[in-house]
Amino acid sequence: MYPQDDSDYTLYEDAVVTRKFTQGSSATQRVQVHASGGSGSDAAATVVKVGASVGDYTGKPAARSYRLTVHGQAPGTASSWTTSR
Repeated sequence: MYPQDDSDYTLYEDAVVTRKFTQGSSATQRVQVHASGGSGSDAAATVVKVGASVGDYTGKPAARSYRLTVHGQAPGTASSWTTSR
């Protein structure tokens, strides 16, 4: 991730091997990023929120893990991660 200001996007997933997505067989997950340009303790802080997965499809995993790399932060600055299920 290359955070700058506020941004959000939606992750989309489906079974890939079927065309059931045309019938709504899929899931989405909202990701929000807030990168403050503040000063002091808020300087360069980045907050990433990963929302709950909404929807279903055949073969959807019960849980998921993510590995996020946040680029552009000064060493030693804090990042915050929030997830929902």
